Amino acid sequence: MSTNSNPLASYSAKALLAKLDEKFVSKATLVDLVTKVDKSNQSLLDQILEAKRAPEFISNRKGWKIYGKAARNKEGVEMEYSLTRLFGAMYHKKENGSYPEGKEFSREVDFIKRAISEGTAGTGGSLIPQEWVDFVIPELGAAVVVMKAGPNVLPMQHQILNVPGLTTNATAFWIGENSAITEADPSTNNTPLTLHTAASLTGLSIQWLRDASPETDAALQANLVRGMVRFVDNGYLNGTGSSNQPTGLSNIAGLSQIFAGLGATNGSPIILDDISNLIYQLDSQNAPEEGRSFFCNPRTVNELRLLRDTLGRPLLWVNPADKLDMRLNGYPVFTSTQIPLTQSRGASSTCSYMLLAAMSDIYVGQGIKSQGLEVAISDQALFTSAEIAVRLLYRTDIQPGHALSVAILSGIL
Repeated sequence: MSTNSNPLASYSAKALLAKLDEKFVSKATLVDLVTKVDKSNQSLLDQILEAKRAPEFISNRKGWKIYGKAARNKEGVEMEYSLTRLFGAMYHKKENGSYPEGKEFSREVDFIKRAISEGTAGTGGSLIPQEWVDFVIPELGAAVVVMKAGPNVLPMQHQILNVPGLTTNATAFWIGENSAITEADPSTNNTPLTLHTAASLTGLSIQWLRDASPETDAALQANLVRGMVRFVDNGYLNGTGSSNQPTGLSNIAGLSQIFAGLGATNGSPIILDDISNLIYQLDSQNAPEEGRSFFCNPRTVNELRLLRDTLGRPLLWVNPADKLDMRLNGYPVFTSTQIPLTQSRGASSTCSYMLLAAMSDIYVGQGIKSQGLEVAISDQALFTSAEIAVRLLYRTDIQPGHALSVAILSGIL
């Protein structure tokens, strides 16, 4: 670094050294000069070292000492400090995050701590460098579960996609010799998937985008996408089928429904018999075994983990803390806080539900572009505000092939 490249830095550093050669240096004078050095946006140590190399200071470089009122001991005797150790302590703090612990630095460290405080900019805080890591801590958000459970995903080029299906077998008969066979056809149906559109619009300041680091920019984009995916997952679970929403799995017309606590009228904590009865709802309707999955709130999972036998052993998981392998009756358990704790059952309004769905009979339609999610950016929509508009669209729907492939246990406290 050349002293000529930054006159302010050079002047301030030299002025600081000149003041340090005086017998008395006030705290205000010292802080003012060091702050000027810091405002040059260069390393304080480098500037001081550069100033030391200046010809007018060479003759004094071996004898620098600091005296000052702030450096008196309890008896009022002035104490002597080494400039080399003083700046050595400051450099150690900068590089290692702490002051040196050696006894030879004790006086200098004490002086720095009393004369220059990190707490406020006006008393030295502006001298302490700050750092930023090259990543952004993501938000806390609900787990996305429906797509993880493996439904059938169907790309859709148009708003409606019809999925033909069979509801019953053709009827067969036992007949005698030379008897006519009664004609019987299997029953059929149609499961239409209708694209519903989830949308979000975010305005980003052009100045912010220009100043943001690539990591910050990428973190914001990922946040927008995660928010949209969580919103859609909530629709897959809880959508009402009205107000342009899909009909979520918990609101399917005709699904099998039972209540916790073997039908407790005001709700109940989940018990082991409830799990057996929920599975039976699918078994009794010949729902597929393939892809069966449970969905519930973490509160329900916590209750299940506490179910133990007479010896205190967990009934449901060998390792109940392993969220990657939570299973009931061999079926995986997916948990998300998007499954509400606000349902009503009798006098209780803090109930939740547990779903059991045969995901091999669940169909998710997605707009063919970007697998349902479309991201568009415009620098014109918010032109007068100097903002970039980021628009996200997610076009999707969810339907069961058969309503009886889904069962719900409601009223869980």
